[in-house]
Amino acid sequence: LSRLCKTVFATDLPGPVLPICARNVDRNTPTVIEGSCEQRASVRVRSLDWRDIDALSPLRWQARQVPREEAEAVDGSDRSIPSDKWKIRETDADALSQLSVVVAADVLYDASATVAFVRLLPLLLLNTVKGNTQDSQPQRRRWLWLSLERRIVFTVAERRAHAPAVELFFELLEADGRFTATQIPTIDIPQRCIDYERTPHLELWRVEPKTSLPEAEVSHEEGDCQRS
Repeated sequence: LSRLCKTVFATDLPGPVLPICARNVDRNTPTVIEGSCEQRASVRVRSLDWRDIDALSPLRWQARQVPREEAEAVDGSDRSIPSDKWKIRETDADALSQLSVVVAADVLYDASATVAFVRLLPLLLLNTVKGNTQDSQPQRRRWLWLSLERRIVFTVAERRAHAPAVELFFELLEADGRFTATQIPTIDIPQRCIDYERTPHLELWRVEPKTSLPEAEVSHEEGDCQRS
């Protein structure tokens, strides 16, 4: 993602995963530079608990101007700042205001997490934030790339084998009524790094608002990504 986007937010639950993610970012930075001539993206590792309704409160902020020293201290590149450094903060608001794409992989496995994830989508895909720039920018077209595996189980309540979390996701999405979901064929998507047996239950979906900007008004070059 960092080869394609201006800024990447890599998120996970608060805990030991985040320092590991930060180390992986540091270790892979030389590969990114070598593979693309220059490092295109700023990768910011942040904590994000979908159940916390205020977790993305910066998306509601109008970003303020901050001194360069302060901005550099919290942009995710300084690994020595305090333990709460992983929290999304107001100085992230400018980059979040440029959010174009959300990438989520293997996140539909639990009912409560699925409900929380769907509740988060309007903030990610519909909300607008004003940045520090003087010129007003049109709202970006945003979408979610969702990779999921239908985890088939037999439930006594349903008396059938099915994928409860995935079915719940699409039921909630339909009930919300503001998004469309399109399945993307995966047969032509190549395997990378290693060959593996791809389960037939692996699916790729694109979720986007029903009303969006024309393609001509979308800048993919300047886009930002969030990975969950």
